Amino acid sequence: MSGCQQTVSAGSRPVVARRPLVRATREAWAWLAQCGARASQRRVLAELTDWQLRDIGISRAEADGEVGKWFWHP
Repeated sequence: MSGCQQTVSAGSRPVVARRPLVRATREAWAWLAQCGARASQRRVLAELTDWQLRDIGISRAEADGEVGKWFWHP
């Protein structure tokens, strides 16, 4: 038996726990959540006025560069 799987008895038949699959699924959901948050933040950034951007120390060109990125790019 490999180190990645563990056999657990459940009644009369063994059940194999698939920890790598569970971990990969959790990581995928976390990545999707980060992408959603990033997309939301970029939409808000796109709506800020020049005055608001100056207030937070970002130029319009920097904001446009960030807004122009795909949601999966950090």
